[in-house]
Amino acid sequence: MRVAALDFGSNTFLLLIADLKKTATGWALEKVICDEVTLTRLSEGVDKTKMLSAEALSRSEDCFKKYSQLIAQHNPEKVIAVTTSATRDATNKKDFFNLCDKYNIPIHLASGDLEAELTFSGATFDKLEKNNCAVIDIGGGSTEFIFNGKEFFAKSLDVGSVRLTERFLHKDIISDQQIKATQSYVFSELQNYYVNAQFQINSLIAVAGTPTTLSCVHQSINFMQEKVHGSVLTKYQIEELRDKLAAMPLQERIKVKGLEPKRADVIVAGCCIMLAHLDFFNVSEISVSTYGVRYGVALGWEKF
Repeated sequence: MRVAALDFGSNTFLLLIADLKKTATGWALEKVICDEVTLTRLSEGVDKTKMLSAEALSRSEDCFKKYSQLIAQHNPEKVIAVTTSATRDATNKKDFFNLCDKYNIPIHLASGDLEAELTFSGATFDKLEKNNCAVIDIGGGSTEFIFNGKEFFAKSLDVGSVRLTERFLHKDIISDQQIKATQSYVFSELQNYYVNAQFQINSLIAVAGTPTTLSCVHQSINFMQEKVHGSVLTKYQIEELRDKLAAMPLQERIKVKGLEPKRADVIVAGCCIMLAHLDFFNVSEISVSTYGVRYGVALGWEKF
């Protein structure tokens, strides 16, 4: 069974084309045909205007052209695309859906809760032990937290790297005061939402561009899946990276090895979101996963 699974996030568009095999417990990954990542910054300005900008829609269309060609080339039996926070918030989301129709991409507007479930199944499909495991997915517009304990808990909060950069961190060199304000805001949102919640977390996994980028920067490497997937970042290491990157002018930051230039302006906000979660859930380190929603969509294709 060949599936194309697309994740149109607030900052990044991802395409996974993979062959699956049927097992006694469901579908399993047999072979990855291609796994593409494109930074489109769909959520640019949405927090303020509640609209997808013409520039963001143009970047999206450029990506659709490329992805539709790859889909046609590899001829999957099923094509599924999901979109999330930025599109949920936009009053002109129909313009985005019309583009999907133009390029024959079947689109599903996922709720925050569904996005969280897809993230967990994708991030942990290669894990044998999933009990008391938590996953965070730091997007451009929102962050999902998923916990698999006595009960399955999955929620989405509107704290994303693009959204918080536009609110708090829009200056070139980022001050300690700005960092504190950003991290305190995320922590307070977690307090407000998870009041009286109890999570005994044995392992915490982070997916999406923020953790994979920080792993690359920490190792001083360009992206290599075999070195990034499963790598571990401690709270202290993330704090060091946050402070180092915040002190750099943007034009210097974009030259840092391992840091995708188009992600350079939002990476400090991503650090703040990660650290606020580590503080709130009293966890000292986090494992990095290169998987996420697109893998959850592919493995759960029968739900769509």
